[in-house]
Amino acid sequence: MHCIICKSADIKQISIKKIDRTGYKCGECSFVFLWPQPTLKEIVDIYKESYYKSWGVFAGEERPETARLKKRTSDRYLKRVMLHRRSGKLLDIGSAFGYLMEVAEGHGFDVYGIELSHFSSTIAKKKFGSKVFEGKLEDSRFPNAHFDVITMFDLIEHIPQPLEFMKEVRRVIKPGGFIAITTPDTSSLSYRLLGYGGWFHFKFEHLGYFNKKSIEELARRTGFALVEKKRAYKTMSFQYLFDQFKMFPHPIFSPTMRLFAKIIPESIKHKTFSISGGEMFVILKAD
Repeated sequence: MHCIICKSADIKQISIKKIDRTGYKCGECSFVFLWPQPTLKEIVDIYKESYYKSWGVFAGEERPETARLKKRTSDRYLKRVMLHRRSGKLLDIGSAFGYLMEVAEGHGFDVYGIELSHFSSTIAKKKFGSKVFEGKLEDSRFPNAHFDVITMFDLIEHIPQPLEFMKEVRRVIKPGGFIAITTPDTSSLSYRLLGYGGWFHFKFEHLGYFNKKSIEELARRTGFALVEKKRAYKTMSFQYLFDQFKMFPHPIFSPTMRLFAKIIPESIKHKTFSISGGEMFVILKAD
């Protein structure tokens, strides 16, 4: 067994109690990954309609509050990207319902999307047509050096083989292009406090976990340089958090959220606020 990022044999087995899975942590680059990993069919089966119930989406009907929150978060991230590149072709990998694409198009980018889920890509295609590809990046057959910016928010932790995936990302982005990533951060305070037994980012569909060291190693091996790494903030509402912890049970936070849901006035449940949930925001530049 070797690390799937840096190929080091210096790895130790760990028990991720929250999801009852076996994982490994690399002693060289600190990457944490599940093994064995689910099959492609198991992965695809996760992202059916039921997966998006925590977004409040049922029968293909988008929830206005979820769209509002997702777009505000997308706008926050995109404005950081626009400090480096303000126009051009933008590819959003893991585009879901196309919220980031809508925001980026509003800023003047020529937008494209890739989404594995048939359910969510069908909704995105209603907005952007053939500019949304349903499937995996390596099957999309985009030309070499085609994009100026690639975004992948809450995506890379879902990728079974991130090294091979990022090599394909490097193929389709122009030299000097920028990649923006958000992903759970194993150097975050929430990870250090909750650990393998209770960190809320441990989920069956999350296959790999990064920090600055491991994301920098991944970048170095695939033709990118780290430009920026900071704490990621998302726009939330109490109602959205209630829905999340109902859909993804946690022994501490789910009961707490149920209690709050009973005592918080209705007028406050939909107020928005920014919160950091143990994730990092990263910008990489293609060599």
